Amino acid sequence: MTISLLEDFIEATDKLDATGSSGSTNPRVDGAGGLVEIRTGAANGNYRQLQTKSKNVDPRFSPIFSAYLRTKDTTYLETFIGLADGDAGSAQNLIGFYRSDAGSAGSWQRRFRINNGTPDNQDLLVPGTTNFIEMMAQVSVTEVSFFLNGRLVRVDTSNFPTTVTNLMYFVLWIKATSASERTLVVDYAQLTASR
Repeated sequence: MTISLLEDFIEATDKLDATGSSGSTNPRVDGAGGLVEIRTGAANGNYRQLQTKSKNVDPRFSPIFSAYLRTKDTTYLETFIGLADGDAGSAQNLIGFYRSDAGSAGSWQRRFRINNGTPDNQDLLVPGTTNFIEMMAQVSVTEVSFFLNGRLVRVDTSNFPTTVTNLMYFVLWIKATSASERTLVVDYAQLTASR
């Protein structure tokens, strides 16, 4: 059996649920042309996450996830796009793309976390900007391949959570790391996986 999800924010009913900290107001705002804005709210530590409606992704069964998105800012935010077994900021297991912008833009990284261990980040050497970026990852039991704007940027063959038997969500997460609202603009999010 195959799971297939394409959320392009054109249809009236969302295929992804919005979750997050209680201080986030107007967490999801429709934009022109099927774009959606995910807003954190203006408090340090506020976050928002779009996620599949249930934990239905098994990382052992070759999921592929992709998104086309951008941040509106390049300072004082964190963002994660990928697979997580809970809120991306505190999930015990993660596979995906991560960016942390302090006083200036950070680079896109790949992030793994296994059984609540220390997150393992590796720089993908693609700087964070406010321009749209297309990201895709192909996960298998033996490797994870990361693509940015259609270019293969990294392949990992160990230390990622594909032996974990917990099911995971597909998530798009943004967190404010200052008392200013931060926004993730998403054109589409896509997931294909076996079960």
